[in-house]
Amino acid sequence: MTNAALRALRRILRAADRAGRRLATATGMTPSQLLILQEVQRLEETTPTIIASTLQFAQPTVTSIVERLAGAGYLTRERGETDRRKIYLRVTEAGRAALAEALGAVVRAVPGAGNRASSSCPGLGGSA
Repeated sequence: MTNAALRALRRILRAADRAGRRLATATGMTPSQLLILQEVQRLEETTPTIIASTLQFAQPTVTSIVERLAGAGYLTRERGETDRRKIYLRVTEAGRAALAEALGAVVRAVPGAGNRASSSCPGLGGSA
């Protein structure tokens, strides 16, 4: 890589890091927590394994984040009836409210995000 390419990559990474910190400040959740909560809501009921595969996160990362989200009351974890090894995740009402509030905070914090969010997030007035 050339020096110019490395500098450009460094600027992109710094901007992404700053945006992640602003998101955490505005929503009280990390980008990874928001992604997992949003994906569980989209799927209605799922397992940590499916979330890890869908989002391409490591299984231990998903497990840790799910524990934090469940501890905050945003997710429920229930063992499968037929296979007790499986854990099923569902978003709670508190999780739905937190996700809606977080997405609203993103729309307010990121210029132009409202236009993109409304077309891809039904809870924000879109039709997707």
